[in-house]
Amino acid sequence: MSKCGVCGNTKDLKYGWTQDQYCSEQCELSAVSRLHGCMPGAGPVPYRNWVPSHIRTEISRRWES
Repeated sequence: MSKCGVCGNTKDLKYGWTQDQYCSEQCELSAVSRLHGCMPGAGPVPYRNWVPSHIRTEISRRWES
């Protein structure tokens, strides 16, 4: 059974930016932010769930429907 890549929820999953499955916009933002903060040369993210604006826009549009 598939589950959210962040919290483990099994309902209302969607494939996200990282090709993992997420149950909410917040879970997807959390995962993408964590991944971005681990990239070489990226440095720490400025605040929790931070992602570049173009990625945030795409994620938000996916969760609107």
